[in-house]
Amino acid sequence: MTLTALDNKFQKVNAAFCQMVGYTESELVGHTFLDITHPDDRAANQVGQELVVRGEKSSFRMEKRYLHKEGHVIWGDMNAASVQDAQGRPLYIVTHIQDITERKRAEKALWERERLLQAVIDGSMSPIFLKDCDGKFITINASLERMLGMSREEVRGKTDYDIAPKEVADCWRTHDTNVMATGKAIQIEEVADLQDGHHVFLANKFPLVDADGQVYGVGAISHDITERRRAEEAVQRSEALLRAVTNNTPDPIFLKDCDCRLLFANPATLRAIGKPAAEVIGKTDEEFYDEPEVGRAITANDRRIIESGRDEAVEEAIPGSDGTTRIFLSMKSPFRDAQGQIIGIAGVARDITERKRAEESLRKSEQEFRTLTEAMPQIVWATRPDGWNIYFNQQWVDYTGLTLDESYGHGWNIPFHPDDKQRAWDA
Repeated sequence: MTLTALDNKFQKVNAAFCQMVGYTESELVGHTFLDITHPDDRAANQVGQELVVRGEKSSFRMEKRYLHKEGHVIWGDMNAASVQDAQGRPLYIVTHIQDITERKRAEKALWERERLLQAVIDGSMSPIFLKDCDGKFITINASLERMLGMSREEVRGKTDYDIAPKEVADCWRTHDTNVMATGKAIQIEEVADLQDGHHVFLANKFPLVDADGQVYGVGAISHDITERRRAEEAVQRSEALLRAVTNNTPDPIFLKDCDCRLLFANPATLRAIGKPAAEVIGKTDEEFYDEPEVGRAITANDRRIIESGRDEAVEEAIPGSDGTTRIFLSMKSPFRDAQGQIIGIAGVARDITERKRAEESLRKSEQEFRTLTEAMPQIVWATRPDGWNIYFNQQWVDYTGLTLDESYGHGWNIPFHPDDKQRAWDA
């Protein structure tokens, strides 16, 4: 508690306040409360104090930051009230302050965890949402924002009935309440009319459970299967093929801190690594991969992105549990806190192993073709249907005296005798 004069100077402070800010009473008396108030809070504090001093308000309350003697910030919930004389004129201000620093730290930690979650779900191409028990949206990811044409701020607090026809919303709500009532996840098809037409989604819905084991809402990760459904209807694919397609797993999604320790890994990521969460969470790639050079290469990419502060797409080779190596195209981005400081890295990966194998096979095939044709004593060439030449072996160069650059395109017709040029072209 403090007692300040109308000129804002401390007249008396109690021991609890002294302990809170780190100053003795003698150090505070004679100074104003603004001297130990955070610069960003001084204006609001001054305005409220002046209203009380002028008698326009009997009291005012605000949460503000105090500057501790040792330099760090202390949060306080302050309530200032005037003590008046018999004529109702303010004599001095009595302020009660409660230290809420720990509460503020907890709020910041919660906010950062929510930001981490949002960064992870925004990395998914699948629409994701969380709702409370009343069916009100808590948050949605960027993919669902695009589908709805609404921001998460616009959607937050709304229900299915605010964004869909009643018969569709009734169906969604029935599925949600079933998940919350049973406490069990379900996989079910749902339909939605979006801006670009009718869509069919395979929704994976799961209960949200608090620390006490109580269900407080429902979440869902949905996959747009509209095109697949249309294709299946066109070619009448079998039920077995349908199950194979619907059982495809999503892309790996992961999050690491600035020391490259794994903070979050979705099931697809764990399958790619080949180890359970207990063996990888909190560790670096160098620690949990059996081949140290694999971990070092991934860590080098992560550190480069963290240091540059820029998004980057990188190809990374990951050894599988079956002894083969898989190639992933990882889209990695720095993750920042509320102050814009980089505190980690988030990524979404896609398995491109088969594409890389196809590219390598094509390269080897072309090399084998060139090796074979260059060893042949005959002239070998390749020409497009329009007569544009794209390949000659060395025998052509030796025979005609033309360079390859001179021969490519329509240059191959140059060496022929004028009387034979048209006949060669026709052939």
